[in-house]
Amino acid sequence: MKVAITKNSWLKDSDLRLDASFHLSQSIQIKHLFQKSPYILSTIRDQSDKIFSGNIFKRVYVKNPHNGIPYITGSDMIKQDIESGKYISKKQANALQNLILKKDWILVSCSGTLGNTVFTNELFQNKIATHDLIRILPNSKDVLNGFLYAYLSSKYGYSLLTQSSYGGVVKHIEPEHIENIPVPIFPEDKQLEIHNLIVESAELRVEANKLQREAIDLIENTLPIIGQTKQYVCSISNFSKNNLRFDASTNFTNIELFYNKLTAKYNMPTIEELSEKVFTPNIFKRLRVDNPVFGIPFLSGSDLLDAMPTFNSFLSKRMKNIDDYILRNGWIAIQDAGTIGYITLVNGYLDGVAATNNLVRIVPKKTSANYYIYAFLKTQQGQAILKSYEYGSVQKHIDNNQVSQIKIPILPEYEVITNKMYEYLRKTTEACNKENQAIQLVENEIEQWQH
Repeated sequence: MKVAITKNSWLKDSDLRLDASFHLSQSIQIKHLFQKSPYILSTIRDQSDKIFSGNIFKRVYVKNPHNGIPYITGSDMIKQDIESGKYISKKQANALQNLILKKDWILVSCSGTLGNTVFTNELFQNKIATHDLIRILPNSKDVLNGFLYAYLSSKYGYSLLTQSSYGGVVKHIEPEHIENIPVPIFPEDKQLEIHNLIVESAELRVEANKLQREAIDLIENTLPIIGQTKQYVCSISNFSKNNLRFDASTNFTNIELFYNKLTAKYNMPTIEELSEKVFTPNIFKRLRVDNPVFGIPFLSGSDLLDAMPTFNSFLSKRMKNIDDYILRNGWIAIQDAGTIGYITLVNGYLDGVAATNNLVRIVPKKTSANYYIYAFLKTQQGQAILKSYEYGSVQKHIDNNQVSQIKIPILPEYEVITNKMYEYLRKTTEACNKENQAIQLVENEIEQWQH
């Protein structure tokens, strides 16, 4: 139980808030800690040209990308791949200029999941984002924008960003709640070191995204498309091959036509033949610990999609069969429940983390094979094949046996594709390491004030 005796000045400073969650939050301790700061304290408002969210609007989507502008949600913004596949009509976009993003802004999620932060790079430029994001436009007056982002992404910044949350079921914060958050003005050399790490990380993500897109396009543009039909004919022999499935959503005829066109031209090994192991670990009871020293970071399937996963949950190192849940650099993880088709190529930053059992793991014989398998499964054709295996009514599933039997056409551009994916993996690893290093520099400096 937490107990605190409030002062009249606290109520005035908190806009007369009486809820215990506000006054007993960790941010109160942080603000006391900041009184020991050897540096001048500023505020987000003083270090920004503008802080705003946006008006609620009814979205008009279009299917053709040429007629729309890419749309980003609060959950999309933190992913490695921010493309949601949704496009707002260009006609509507003319009235939404204040929601169009630019490079070098700081975005803060302000509804539902609070306090997630992103430093926008070229990938965000001229895209429309939801009104449920606070936009901070740094002015680099006394603090560099990369430093300001690293500070707000630290555990201290996160606590201060989320302190003023309100709402019963869905939590919210508003721009006016964060504009007075204190910002310590670090010395110029420390700021520059942190800022450069964040900028380099942002540039690496742009380069990695470009390499991944090039690799996927090489496969996607070479292979025939997999069309959708409302009818298909299935022979008895093929019916038995498909595990006696007769549901129309699988569209086996289209998949068979796709593979028939490729069989004569390319070698077609299965994922099982290219891999050391394709498996899904058993369901397990999660024994969590609070101290990271005694635990291993634990991530969900959606966490793996994030550009910068955060480690807030830890499994005990003494847990039975803990090694079965640990991911390694170069492995592929495919979500096997819920939204089918989410796929991750595990980078070096995530090497050694534990993950949910709801992931099919692909362990390669040669790392380059996984680079190629990943690129293929990320194509439109690969996604269609993965989704053709899904089963279940309320929640969709696939399993490791189905994944292991997927055939992979080996194109003449195999080496070019694997080289691009190798560089993609290297750059995403380096980007995560640099961003983490910048945040650690901020946290280490602030922690010194306690001594």
